[in-house]
Amino acid sequence: MKRLAWILICLPLLSLACGEEDKDTSDTGAPEGDTDTDTDTDTDTDTDADADADTDTDTDADTDPDPLEIIGEYDDAWGTAHLITADSWSQEYGGSVSLFAIDSYDNDGDYLVAQNDEANDWSPGLWSRFDWTDFSGDLYFCQTAYDAASADDALATPAADATDPTTSGCGGFSWSQLIGR
Repeated sequence: MKRLAWILICLPLLSLACGEEDKDTSDTGAPEGDTDTDTDTDTDTDTDADADADTDTDTDADTDPDPLEIIGEYDDAWGTAHLITADSWSQEYGGSVSLFAIDSYDNDGDYLVAQNDEANDWSPGLWSRFDWTDFSGDLYFCQTAYDAASADDALATPAADATDPTTSGCGGFSWSQLIGR
């Protein structure tokens, strides 16, 4: 911090000192002045990689999304094991594994869009949308799209009805409960 203060104090003085040498001292009766159009107003000259107390004054929005809120290991009532990471959702049942590469998600909207793996038994290479909800303290999901042609098509799939996921709302069926391991 002391170094930054020293630099900020010395720079203007150095600038004035250098400006005095360039000044025309002959008296011509015309106004003296600098004829260039330098409009540089930067004062931060600290470009080293030290850990001093520079402050970031950018005003852009935070572009780092919050982590996917449903990351974890689960089982459902059908005996399927679910592993949800920041990058993928895998489902294993009876030795068969379906893998979905997460493309985007929205924790506020409670959905994610993922591309079905090329090795999946069902709809390989196509796109899925998964909706989730917390109902009475339990986590439920509904795969609202499983064969969309694109990520945009999967995203455009209407959300499942989360009014009562224990009885309906997922394509005419109940949602699947995810039980944490």
